[in-house]
Amino acid sequence: MNSSVPTTVTGGFTVKSISAGDEHSCLVTTAGAAYCWGINISGALGDGTGSVQLGLAAVAGELSFQSVSASDKHSCGVTTTGEIYCWGDNFAGQLENRSDTDTNAPVEVAGGFTFQSVSTGFQRSCGLTTAGAGYCWGSGSHVDFSGSSEPVLVGT
Repeated sequence: MNSSVPTTVTGGFTVKSISAGDEHSCLVTTAGAAYCWGINISGALGDGTGSVQLGLAAVAGELSFQSVSASDKHSCGVTTTGEIYCWGDNFAGQLENRSDTDTNAPVEVAGGFTFQSVSTGFQRSCGLTTAGAGYCWGSGSHVDFSGSSEPVLVGT
């Protein structure tokens, strides 16, 4: 559906943040619940399935999020306790779970950092720690860091 008119998202809750990816979108409620909808390529919705969801699908894992970033075929979210969890396509290590296996449910980003925000892009993800350090992981072909499935400090 193409429309320039805003559409009400049903569910009976207040939306805190929202992010639009390539073929899916995600939102976080003021209660910290994350929901995604759209095309579920490689598990991009994080609902534990590979099924297309036209309505809201709860992100699996009973995690409490402060924000979610949707991208091409993966998404990542920052929990209220500062961990980043990612799900979906992991071709270039953009989930940073020390593998290249796709997952249809959230997996925690390794490294032991406490994050305040996350941003996802085509085959890469970046997070800003509460200490103000930026880390990125995944494909390095389009960004200023060497491609890695481990968080790489950037900006130094």
